[in-house]
Amino acid sequence: MQPNTFVQEDAMQTQVHTHARAPARPENIEREAHRVHLGDVELSPNARFTLGQAVKEIAAKMEISAAILLRCMQGEVWWHPVYDSLLFVVETESAEAVMYVEIPAGHWRFREINQTPQ
Repeated sequence: MQPNTFVQEDAMQTQVHTHARAPARPENIEREAHRVHLGDVELSPNARFTLGQAVKEIAAKMEISAAILLRCMQGEVWWHPVYDSLLFVVETESAEAVMYVEIPAGHWRFREINQTPQ
């Protein structure tokens, strides 16, 4: 992938999974994926929009603020090298539900070393 390019924006299909009282992480994630810092990745504009919509939808269903939900998901970002997808794992403090939001390949990339988050 060339720097500063993403796949066609209309091709994005994000996966949002909600599991009531599910384990904190998808099964085998620590063996199959690598934890990444949110500041080390960049999302395409469509991925940012879709992630924002997913957060609003999940927050409304759980009756919590989107800000709280965003805080919960910052530390749980995983890169799955086989699928080249990012997986945001969201578990609220009450642990009533766990959500997984997947950003597919082509809609995210690792930041270049000299690039700062915007």
